Amino acid sequence: MGINFKESQNSLEQAGKIAQDLERLLKQQEGLISGTKAAASHAKESQVLLELAKLPVDRLKDATEETVRIETLRKYGFQNVASIYNSSAIQLERIPGITLSAAQSLKALADQMYQAVAQSITYGIDIDDLTKADNELIANLQGLDHLRAATKNSTSKMKPIAQSIRNSLTYTQPLNSRFKWFFTGSEKKERALSALQEISYLVGEPTTIALVEAARYGLDALEKRSGQPVEEFKKRSSDYYAILEEVTNVRPNTAANRHFNQELLDKIQAQELDTSTIKATLRQYQSFGGKFALTQGRVIIGDEMGLGKTLQAISAIAHRNIAGAT
Repeated sequence: MGINFKESQNSLEQAGKIAQDLERLLKQQEGLISGTKAAASHAKESQVLLELAKLPVDRLKDATEETVRIETLRKYGFQNVASIYNSSAIQLERIPGITLSAAQSLKALADQMYQAVAQSITYGIDIDDLTKADNELIANLQGLDHLRAATKNSTSKMKPIAQSIRNSLTYTQPLNSRFKWFFTGSEKKERALSALQEISYLVGEPTTIALVEAARYGLDALEKRSGQPVEEFKKRSSDYYAILEEVTNVRPNTAANRHFNQELLDKIQAQELDTSTIKATLRQYQSFGGKFALTQGRVIIGDEMGLGKTLQAISAIAHRNIAGAT
């Protein structure tokens, strides 16, 4: 069986480099996403605590039928709900007249009020009063914005290709040297050659070539991004908020959604929307509109002025165009 080992090894080395570039890009994206989630969670927590600090401790009585010793709590410095939330049940039990059971109830009430406030407020960045968490959030959003622009939103297609190359590479070890090949059984030789063929096809595929180029553009864009993310945020805050909504999985509680049954909602959510040819970041409701159009085939998009009906229509057209439709 004649094999050009040098040519095979060059192909495998090239494939390994391609997988490595795709994985590096995906790892960078993963880090930016997790950083965004952590910073957004921390920043929102600060806002929720500020709201709880505005609620007098008396409000605890409104949330339960149990007796709450308000005057005792006030006497020992607990003036608002935030002070209860920030304390443990053990700390509350140390207050004279507060039993462990009462302390646990107080803590549970404060926790419930925290969750209620968290669900009722939408996180927003006060550009004139940025916290450390705000700055971290903006920096991560800037990274994601640059990465997505450079890769044209194609990162979701990179992972399966990188995985396919890695999986095939595990079977090509016998091709690393003539010596290994000589002592390899016929079944493993056949599997190695089959894996080499799969890798050669993947590496030469136009889609792979385009994705590798996009990944390298993305890595380069992250290295060269400006050191002034706040200034970029000021100019393009709507795009940054769109990324934030998507990354943190914020689902707006829109009145429109109540007109859809769950089966249709699931169908819309499952619909893919390829926006790689669009130079804009869709808000979550805009993405929903594009998917809705694709799911239904015939629709009327009736959002108010300025909410991006044109972009929703373009997103559906772009998705169909990528698929070969006219």
